[in-house]
Amino acid sequence: MRISALSARTEVPIGTIKFYLREGLLAPGRQTSRTTAEYDESHVERIRLVRALTDAGGLGIAAVRRIVEVLDAPEPARLDLLATAQHALLADEPVPTAPTGPTGRTGADGPDGVDGTDGVDEADEVDGADDPDVGGAPAAGAADEADAASPAREWLSRRGWHTYGDDLLVARLERVWAACEAAGIQLDDELMDGYAEALEQVARLDVDTVPEDPDEAVRRVVVGTVMLEPVLLTLRLLAQRELSVRRAETVDGGRLRTDLRR
Repeated sequence: MRISALSARTEVPIGTIKFYLREGLLAPGRQTSRTTAEYDESHVERIRLVRALTDAGGLGIAAVRRIVEVLDAPEPARLDLLATAQHALLADEPVPTAPTGPTGRTGADGPDGVDGTDGVDEADEVDGADDPDVGGAPAAGAADEADAASPAREWLSRRGWHTYGDDLLVARLERVWAACEAAGIQLDDELMDGYAEALEQVARLDVDTVPEDPDEAVRRVVVGTVMLEPVLLTLRLLAQRELSVRRAETVDGGRLRTDLRR
C-alpha cells in the first residue's frame, strides 16, 4: 500500500508517519520509484504499537525507540530477557550517584541511535507531525550522606530482594520513597512488606505468562510491562472502592451510603 493508504488504515496523519520513519520507529517501505514506496501489514502493526506506547503507555519517543530496537534486535538469551526489557524502559532514569550493595552490574545503556530512514514517500503534505519532546533525565540530587544506606535500600536488604551496583530500580525506589516521606506519607516495613507480598503475586503472573517464542517473549515483557501498568493502577483503584463500599455496607447495616455510590 502507498503511504496515503497506510495513513488511512492506521488513522495516523502522513506527516506523523514520516516522523516515525525519520526517527527509526518504522522500517522504510519497499521503494518503487525515486519518490514513492510501498508498505505492508508489518508497518500497520508497528504504527499501532507506537501509538499505543505513546498514547496509552505515555512513553516519549526516545523510550519508544529503545523498545522497538529491542523488538527488532537478534534473539536475546532468555535469562537476560527481563533485564533487556527493563533497561529499555529505565534508560532515562538518573544514574545512581553512589551505588552501594552487592556487586552485579546491570548498566542501562539506552541506545539512542536515531538512524532515521528518510522513507521515500509520496509527494503529500510534509510536516504536520508534532515531534514529541524527548525529555532529558533530571540532574542527580546532591549526595548528602553517600556512605549511609537509604531507607529503601535497607528495606530491600531486610526483605532479601537482590540489588545490584548502579541499580536503576533501586534508585527509583529511593527517589519515590523520599518523595512520599516529604509529602508526609511514612513507609514502614509492615506497609512495604504487605505491598511486596501482593506485588510478588502480580510478578509471578507476569513471569509465568511469558511465551516460549523469543520474539513473542520480548514483545510480551517489554510492551506488556508498559501497557499493563495503567490496567494494574485502575484495578487498584477499583479494589479500593470495592473494599470501601463493602465496609460501609457492613457499618450501615447493609445500606450503601449515597455518597459512596458516586
